[in-house]
Amino acid sequence: MVKDKTTGNEGWIEWIVIKEWISDTEVRVMECSYRHLLACHENTVVYHKVEGKWKLKNIESMVVS
Repeated sequence: MVKDKTTGNEGWIEWIVIKEWISDTEVRVMECSYRHLLACHENTVVYHKVEGKWKLKNIESMVVS
């Protein structure tokens, strides 16, 4: 289980891994979150850049436990 060192409350670890730069304005990433063995997920998603901001384009896969 993940706990906040300051408050002692349960928390989440989140991270993003770049899997592939499709173009200068499009990227495929893996987004992960972990709290404990029965509370974690992994998504593979594509973002595209619109007017200087990254926006979700497509969710390709999702795994939840």
